[in-house]
Amino acid sequence: MKSLFDFVPSNKNKILGILFSLSIFISLLTWSLSSPVGSSPDDDFHLVSIWCGEGNKTGVCELEPNGKEAIIPRAIMASPCFAYSPDTTGACQGPTGVQPSDLTLKTDRGNFTGMYPRGFYWVMSHFVSADINASVVSMRVFNSALFSILTLLLFWFAPLRKKFKVSLALLVALVPLGLFIIPSTNPSSWAITSACIFFPSLISYFYQTGWKKWGSAILATTTLIIGFSARADSAIYSLLALFIAILLNFKTSNFKLFDWLFTFSIVTVSVLVYFSAGQSSFATNGMNDSGANTAGFALSDVKLIITNLTQLPLLWTGALGQWGLGWLDTKMPGAVWIGSFFAFSALIFWAIGGRLGRRNKVALAVVLVSVVAVPSYLLLRSNAQVGSYIQPRYILPLLILAAAVAIVPDRTFELKLERMQQISIIFCLAVANSFALHTNIRRYTVGDSDYLVNLDSRYEWWWQFGPTPMTIWILGTVFFAVAISIATTNLFPALTDPKNSIIGGRTNGFK
Repeated sequence: MKSLFDFVPSNKNKILGILFSLSIFISLLTWSLSSPVGSSPDDDFHLVSIWCGEGNKTGVCELEPNGKEAIIPRAIMASPCFAYSPDTTGACQGPTGVQPSDLTLKTDRGNFTGMYPRGFYWVMSHFVSADINASVVSMRVFNSALFSILTLLLFWFAPLRKKFKVSLALLVALVPLGLFIIPSTNPSSWAITSACIFFPSLISYFYQTGWKKWGSAILATTTLIIGFSARADSAIYSLLALFIAILLNFKTSNFKLFDWLFTFSIVTVSVLVYFSAGQSSFATNGMNDSGANTAGFALSDVKLIITNLTQLPLLWTGALGQWGLGWLDTKMPGAVWIGSFFAFSALIFWAIGGRLGRRNKVALAVVLVSVVAVPSYLLLRSNAQVGSYIQPRYILPLLILAAAVAIVPDRTFELKLERMQQISIIFCLAVANSFALHTNIRRYTVGDSDYLVNLDSRYEWWWQFGPTPMTIWILGTVFFAVAISIATTNLFPALTDPKNSIIGGRTNGFK
């Protein structure tokens, strides 16, 4: 019979899991309030697509007979009035955001031809109201809650020894771009959410038994649908994640009929979804029909490949903060991308240098090759150089997958973060997030060139509701630090019980 002491670790893990997800939710909430309506990349396109997500709706979206244009509130198209001008604050909309207006505008800039999947826009359209500010904030809060709830479910279903590894894998590649995009009205929000949850849920599915195995399958399917509903390239990343998961876990004797059906369904649906979306043409035609590139002159394929390979790391570091946020005009301080890249690369090298099994090493090599090959191929097809067309948010799911492969699926339990390594990762990511959040708030409240520390002392723009800018910054700083602390300090508990160890117990050691 088990004693009360035997239940303490389990209860502790449940409490930490809830605290972890709550901390992530509050962190994402602070990011959702850090910038005004229209601050997400290409928000004029995506907001129009959201307002027209349910088709014809009087006063919201009135489609033209040709189906390629719509009459929408003019304020939606005008909301990114600060785009490409980092010294222009959100006050260009008005001191409290987008102002009420009856003016309308006809536009063809929207998802009228089905370039993007329609699911994301349809769901977001249910938050549309006469108050544009409240509508957009509601969408951002919903996307923050969606990520946090899926995180909590993943923590619940994950095997005991993987719970905190999964937590760290979710965070290590998200600062700052992921934290900005997830609580946004850009479809990449759901694509990044899917990338974060899908692969770890597959790992959980292959390791678990009973109801937690079925729960993991449902969670994987749900996040797959979420990704498909937002961006077609999520299908490609999902196929790669599935391949890696099978590579790590496949044994003919252990693969049951449902495993085969589950795998076949994911592959079939992924292929069908990808080729049914307009974005699939990027793989064959590239992202630019005119054939222009950033140098202004034509390059041979060989020279273009070599040039891009030498500049490709800028896309990786760009996803970790070297490129600007928003319309790429909110430049991050060097401490942001240095801290994020340090933590990310340290964990990758930690995995490479550890005693990982052969399958783990092959899986990590496949993902790292993909991080190079995918953007290189798209740039070649687009006849473009690094810096145009291919943005860091397009390849962020690959970086997330690389982090997850490095951290989550080891079977040996021999890898260990020392105390100073834990403190270093906590410090780097917490500081990077804090600086990034402060910079993003400052850019829209007083302008990029005004190096104001106390954002409450004066600001040109802020929401009519909610906490002050400094309160938002403090909450975001503290709760993200809490989340990363939970993920790292519990990453590798001591193996004092031989029955849970690969040395003294079962070959995988998972329960």
